[in-house]
Amino acid sequence: MLGNNFKKCLQKMGFEIYESRGLVEVNISEKTKAEREAENQHLTVNELLERTCNAYWKTEEEGDAAQKSKFIKSLKTSLEPILNM
Repeated sequence: MLGNNFKKCLQKMGFEIYESRGLVEVNISEKTKAEREAENQHLTVNELLERTCNAYWKTEEEGDAAQKSKFIKSLKTSLEPILNM
């Protein structure tokens, strides 16, 4: 217990004094390991798709027909095994 003088001093300064205590429960949903892994995979796929789009548009804007064709052929070659699963 706080001494009365100390308690009055704190109250004058604007502090509230509580003379009991209890457990405060806060519900924070923790993600499971599988949920974290799934979220990380989702973020990785999104980043790769965004980088691919950026590379395509850069080639589209700055490249000639041969560079565009090479980019598309390379992309198709990379994706075919995945698309045919």
